[in-house]
Amino acid sequence: MAFFESSGSSFSFEGFLALTVVAALWLYYIIFFNSRLWGLVVTLILRKLVRGAYVRVGSFAVSILAGKILFRDVSYVTTNFSIRVVDGTVCYRWWKRFADEQDYLLQDPATDRDESQDGFHCTCQISLDCPLKVVLNGFEMHVYNR
Repeated sequence: MAFFESSGSSFSFEGFLALTVVAALWLYYIIFFNSRLWGLVVTLILRKLVRGAYVRVGSFAVSILAGKILFRDVSYVTTNFSIRVVDGTVCYRWWKRFADEQDYLLQDPATDRDESQDGFHCTCQISLDCPLKVVLNGFEMHVYNR
């Protein structure tokens, strides 16, 4: 053990072990529980802002560089309807440009027709990329009192 006991070193194996355990617990919290804690915070804020309705957010995460907001297990219940989303993503793709007016102009459909079986198949492809993308998985809406 003379290798670890140098005169100028303040190395302690117990301190290293404690630091490793604390770092592992912190990493475990960040990976598995941080978004759930933020979901609780967002739920409490929304319950203060929205009166007369039950609001719950299971987990909530924000990625600033990617421009994403991720949420899971969102419920909004009133006396007339309820909305539930299993999980979803709101992504603002800041590197995409907005569509210009010229993107909305269609080509002449008479010149872009494919001579297929029905003769009415248009081959013009219009791709309008929007920088805002919303994905909702498991969206349910139930309307009551109808």
